[in-house]
Amino acid sequence: MKANPLPLLVTTLCLFTPWTAFSQEAHPADSPVHLQEAGYAADEAPLPLEGLIRMEVFSLPLEAGRAATRKFPKQADLYAWLGGELEKENPTVKLERLMVLRVRSGLKSKLEEIDEYPFPTEFGPPQVPQSIGIGQPAPATTNVTLTPPTPPSAPPAPASPDAPPAPPSGAKGDAGPSGASAVAQPPPAGASPPGSVFSPWPYTPATPHSFQFKKTGWTAEIELTIADDEETVDLNILPEFTRLCGLESQSPGGEVVQPIFENIKLATEILTKMGQPTLAGTFSPPADAGAPGGNLEKVTRLLFLTVTNPR
Repeated sequence: MKANPLPLLVTTLCLFTPWTAFSQEAHPADSPVHLQEAGYAADEAPLPLEGLIRMEVFSLPLEAGRAATRKFPKQADLYAWLGGELEKENPTVKLERLMVLRVRSGLKSKLEEIDEYPFPTEFGPPQVPQSIGIGQPAPATTNVTLTPPTPPSAPPAPASPDAPPAPPSGAKGDAGPSGASAVAQPPPAGASPPGSVFSPWPYTPATPHSFQFKKTGWTAEIELTIADDEETVDLNILPEFTRLCGLESQSPGGEVVQPIFENIKLATEILTKMGQPTLAGTFSPPADAGAPGGNLEKVTRLLFLTVTNPR
């Protein structure tokens, strides 16, 4: 009887299939064997692609910004005009910010040029004394300073019976005789003597017990992807600027204040080329927004991005 060759064939496949998989995993893309097969030496591995991103913020008056964007619709011409204006003796264009960040292709990076401002978010309620009165010691803040009133001047001598009665002198009557002193009126019942000075009622103001930190300044989050031709660049950017405008009272006594912040944010995706200045958009501050201490100047800020090869 002849033996069936099928079991031998199956055994052979089972023995060699794991070895094939192992030999593929043993040579990853950056291994010396793979690099030699691709034509690279072991010490000449290609570095990952990177881009050096330059961010420039230009500012100019509102009317000048409208005229420039209409005169130079192409971003390359507009960028060249802004650079030429900066070289003048009295330029109308200002360079507000310059930031540079190196980003690896396919990754996200972040740049921060900030201060951290703490401000309270929760307060304990104000407290008043639970007991105060006669026979109990009062806090030091309840001291009362009394200034005794000036004694009234002596009344004038009585007139002779034949003379007509003089009109009453003082604030409520006609003017008295020349040289006569005004008669001080007694205070109403229950009123404090004139000149008395009392300190305010003692109490403990609202006390903050929870704080939050706000980043003020410039931040930028950028995700960069360079195409296979190493010329086309895909950018995903999120620049932001935050400024402290001032503090505003939130209580009648003024002991509870809250900060007012001014915020500018831009989020966009851009497809550009290496070395080509690209207009991302306007980055202007709010004007006449009504916030105390807010910006009142009407200006236009233009954000340009340029990606270059750092190597």
